Parts: sequence; C-alpha cells; structure tokens
Amino acid sequence: MTRFYIFLLHKSIEKRDIIIGVVSSVTESGLVLLLLCMDDEKARDIDDFRISAFCPVKELPRQFMHQNPIENFQVKDKVRGVVLSVNAETEKIIVSMMERALPENVDIKLGLVNEDEFPVHYRRKLHIRGLTFDELLHSILGFNNAGNIKCLMDVLSQSEEASLMRGLHNKQIPEKEMCEHLRKQQSANWAHSSVAQGIALFKSGKFMEAMQHLNRALQIDSTNVEALVARGALYANNDSYTKAIEDFEVALSINPEHKNAKKYMIETLLAQGRIHEDQSRYEESEAFYKQALTIDPESIEVREALRYMMYKKAREENDRNPGSFLKIAFDEEKKTNSKREIS
Repeated sequence: MTRFYIFLLHKSIEKRDIIIGVVSSVTESGLVLLLLCMDDEKARDIDDFRISAFCPVKELPRQFMHQNPIENFQVKDKVRGVVLSVNAETEKIIVSMMERALPENVDIKLGLVNEDEFPVHYRRKLHIRGLTFDELLHSILGFNNAGNIKCLMDVLSQSEEASLMRGLHNKQIPEKEMCEHLRKQQSANWAHSSVAQGIALFKSGKFMEAMQHLNRALQIDSTNVEALVARGALYANNDSYTKAIEDFEVALSINPEHKNAKKYMIETLLAQGRIHEDQSRYEESEAFYKQALTIDPESIEVREALRYMMYKKAREENDRNPGSFLKIAFDEEKKTNSKREIS
C-alpha cells in the first residue's frame, strides 16, 4: 500500500473513535497494537491496512491496586480502546483503554475483549472465511432470528397465529418451553459454566484469567449470585476491599441467606475495620464492625474486634486527656449493656 492510501486511512480515523486491535508487542512503556476494525458508530474493517497504534502504560486500566497494568496483557490479546490522537504525517495513533477517554453518552467496555465482543460486521467477516454459502447463511443471526417470521407475516398480511397445521390451533404450549424461558435458562447455563471456569482458575492462582471468566458470567447474567460472590472473593484476595464489598452487597440483596456471601462479607468488613483501626480512624473502623454485626449479630470475632477497637480508642483519648479513659470505657460498656437488654 502506498503512503497516500495510508494517509487517507489515517484521515478517516479521528480522535474519540473506538477501535479494536490485537497486541503485537508488550514494552515497559506500553502496548503496540495492530488495528483490526473500528467499533461503535463507525463499522469498518481495517486489518488489511496493517496499521499499528500505541497505548501508553498510563492509559491502561488496573484490575487491582498497586499493580503494574502491563502485567494484565500479553501478545495476541484482543483489546478495545479509544483514539486519543492521530498524526497523519508520522502515521502514529495513540489510544487509551481508560473509561475517561470515552465520548459522552457512550457506554462500552474497554480493555481486554474476546471475539464474541467484536462488532457484528467483523465477527461476520471472520466467520465467512472458508464457509460454504449454506454454512454462511445459517451462521448469520438475522437468518435464524425468530423476528423474521413476524416480518414475513406482516408482508403477507397474515396473523402470527396462522398455521397450516390444524393440530397446533388449540395446543397450549407450557411456559417453560417458550422462547423467553428457554433463553433465560440457556443464559444461566452459560453463566454457570463461566463461573465454574473462573473459580477453577482462581484456585490455581490465575487471577486475571479468573476475573475475565467471572466478568463474562456477569455480562451474561448480572444477577448470578455465585459469580458475584466469587468475584468479590477475588477482589478481596487482592486487597480491593471496596469493590469486594460492592459485589457481596449485590449478592446479598438477591439472596440474603447465601452462606458464602455472608461469610466473605463479614471477613472483608473485618479487614477494612482493622485497616482503619491501625490508622487510628476509629469512626470508620466502628462503622465497618457494626455493619458486620448487622449480618451476624452473634459473631464473637466481630464483637471482640469492636470491643478491642473501643478500648484502643479510649486509651488514646486518655493519653491526650488524662482521666478520661475510665469515663469513656464506662460509657461504652453502658451502651453495650443497654443494647443487650433491649435485644
């Protein structure tokens, strides 16, 4: 391809465009990408142009705190990003995988993606290769779309209940055999499979791969409690306690009696409480301990942690104001006894 045509291509790629590429090289300063296609409103294949782009390390997302984002990527990974700048003269394209780079009112996943998340036009191009016409026809979602029936019925001025099979006229189809129920069941099965794979990878120490499978499960079924609990545990295992608590809260809102969700939630709240306690942020620490008690009021571990934190708080207050230790300790003990009498 001549430089002229490359220049024309670069002129068609603008700032804020969304692109998909494959990682061709990983360096300390960032990722070198080979662009495959454009996404969102601009549906265009560009893999034949062999155009490269660069994503600086500061524009890469972090899954966990204090982690080098480069570690999340490897050669041949598929990624989605947003164009930050285009220099047609030097043929350089800089992209970002941070959500802040997205145009307004655009909600789309950035970072690692798989082929199922490619734009429809590009997925279709990948499937066309090597297929016969009949295979191609049946691989197109529109061809297999049940909505085509309604379209044909409208064109032929027929009702959807029309049938040449008289025996179906009075047949009552069970709800569990209807499309909506079958679709939900199929999605639940796919989500369950992704959760099982994610948990297996989690146990083997492959945290990034596990996170991808769990995220995929929740994309399929956002109310999958097992996926929420497993992802929360993975976040907590990597000290991302805030995200872990968010997942556990959602899981408990769906199933308040889920054993592991309650167990991991209490453990995470205790960890947060101790972190704030070590920093002498006693009000925040107390809030975490009391939140844990709302989940399991009889937890001896949580009660002891709260009692010890109150003791430390009183001792520090006494060091600042001699003579106040006994008063504070007495007041806290009085509050505890009052709560016990009420309960």
